[in-house]
Amino acid sequence: MTAYTLIRPVDVAGKKIAELHFREPTFKDLRLFVKAVQTKDEMEAISEAICNLGTLTPAEVDALSVPDTAKVFGIIKGFFAAFEDEKPSKE
Repeated sequence: MTAYTLIRPVDVAGKKIAELHFREPTFKDLRLFVKAVQTKDEMEAISEAICNLGTLTPAEVDALSVPDTAKVFGIIKGFFAAFEDEKPSKE
């Protein structure tokens, strides 16, 4: 579990959020993320991963400040970074 304290807490529909918690992704999450990157733009794919791994609604993700969004994107991309450098062997 990865925690992140928001620089600017958000309030969406009366729900105040000051800290986010992200669970470690599973292989299923990886498959969903890769599929989203292939069919949508990267920002939309990461937004969906934030909702999925952080149990946030799309409205809560949309309410994040730009500095918080940059930090959270880094957390999500960090989960999947090991797979970005992997390329199939041409053997």
